Amino acid sequence: MTNAIKIKQGLDIKLKGEAERSVEIVSSGLFAIQPTDFVGVLPRLLVQEGDAVEVGTPLFQDKHDERIVFTSPVKGIVKEIRRGEKRLLQAVVIDCRDAMNRVSEDNSDSISDAMNRVSTERDAIIGKMLETGLWPMIRQRPYSIIANPDVTPKAFFVSACDTHPLAPDLNFIVEHFPDSFQKGLEILSILSGKKVQFCVHAEKTVSEVLLKAKNVTIHT
Repeated sequence: MTNAIKIKQGLDIKLKGEAERSVEIVSSGLFAIQPTDFVGVLPRLLVQEGDAVEVGTPLFQDKHDERIVFTSPVKGIVKEIRRGEKRLLQAVVIDCRDAMNRVSEDNSDSISDAMNRVSTERDAIIGKMLETGLWPMIRQRPYSIIANPDVTPKAFFVSACDTHPLAPDLNFIVEHFPDSFQKGLEILSILSGKKVQFCVHAEKTVSEVLLKAKNVTIHT
């Protein structure tokens, strides 16, 4: 049973065509992590040009809360520290062309494996998310700032109805990662102590993976 919510405001831009439903593995020799992608973050740099980094190496942290770190997604060398006016940190560029395997032998643990082993205690989960650099993905409304780890949220909302023009089909994406998707929902439900509020599009076919999600209240 789902809760139906009719929205009167908003604009759905009708563009011709749609994103192709296909999964393609692509790789790039350069990766850039940009503090400007995160609202309200005042970055403190933790690496220098020429430093070797592994997957999960902290690149910079938020001066407002040093527990919140932003980590490298790849193994490589810090190629460039890009700054703007008043030396504002704009990006940390990593060259991984000599290490395209992405994961080193001594850091071969995936985040999914680490989360599977973590305790079901809320503090342990938050600690692991802070350590791995996952916590900045948790955004607080209404301003989309990074959530405060010390505050228990009233609710978690997960949206599977992206209405941006030519947005990817989230039904299609989730079908390729059903176990990881469900694990994420379980973790969020532990963090809030409640079911996750899960939103899907009423006018589109919804994947069975989404409809069978556990620990959620579905809204259309």
